[in-house]
Amino acid sequence: MRSLLGALVALSVILSATAAPATDAVSGKYWLKICENSITREGCIGYLSGLIHMELYASQRMPDGPLWCAPDDASVNDMMRTFVRFLEDRPELLHGSAVQLAHLAWARAYPCKRD
Repeated sequence: MRSLLGALVALSVILSATAAPATDAVSGKYWLKICENSITREGCIGYLSGLIHMELYASQRMPDGPLWCAPDDASVNDMMRTFVRFLEDRPELLHGSAVQLAHLAWARAYPCKRD
């Protein structure tokens, strides 16, 4: 079970790292609309919460450590605002994968201190 879960996490990272444009439902453009809409915002929070938890789990098994290091007091709402602001400031990236864009936004906003 443990190796299957590890393989699934690795596969999701590999698939999300492709350079091809994202289909609409996984694009930055799609999730920006979801996150900015007060009616659908809870869906955005759920989606980003899943990405956050996936990174926290995967980073424990990555030799280089986490992709980003948010402060302990950062809430999912804080991270959502960071993601939305990143997308709003870079409309040319909206066609890309929301997974990649979220991690890029958080890596820039919450860089890890490397030894």
